Amino acid sequence: MDLISRITFLGSAGASAAGPSEYWIHSLQSDDTTLSAGPNAKAVVSDSSGNVYIAGSLRKADDSGSVGHFVKFDEEGALLLRKEDDQKAIESMSINGSDIYFYNTSGGYGKTSTSLSSVTWFKTESGLVEKSIVADSSSNVYTAGRAQPGTIDGSSRDFYLHKHNSSGTNQWKRHFGNSGVNFFGEGCALLGDGTILVAGGSDVSSSRALYMVR
Repeated sequence: MDLISRITFLGSAGASAAGPSEYWIHSLQSDDTTLSAGPNAKAVVSDSSGNVYIAGSLRKADDSGSVGHFVKFDEEGALLLRKEDDQKAIESMSINGSDIYFYNTSGGYGKTSTSLSSVTWFKTESGLVEKSIVADSSSNVYTAGRAQPGTIDGSSRDFYLHKHNSSGTNQWKRHFGNSGVNFFGEGCALLGDGTILVAGGSDVSSSRALYMVR
């Protein structure tokens, strides 16, 4: 993956009311001939030092699938690291200290580090479409999304929240929904007091409904 351009925009002295007076944009492409397209970014996080991590996917040239990729920049926008691996397209990630947790389109979730040296562990859960991942101060990991089919009636989709320990081993599972109604978990967040919020939608009377569970 090569950096093909970097642009820094400088605004006027009075630009702060409309937004930041300086920002940067990167354009990346892959130099790997086995890949047919440049990076497709899906998630972004930053660490306590201001470094920025972007994750997503790269399409294989034979259209047989995608590989995951991570890119790391410093706070000034300089490209520091890049990592491509055999995991499927990465959809979301969360950072906790020097650990990065992510999930991908294969229904799996994993852990790497801010050095992007290797994937520490990777787990899969069949029948689940994961949409969000967060970690707490004890490195427990929470994943949320939808189960298809769900466990409530065995046919409709449920939304779920699962807790895993720092090694990725499941600790408990919670599924929510109603018989005959599809529910879709989309995002989760962890509050300072340990409360977990899950948000998503559902099919109610052929219409969409927004929900949040605390």
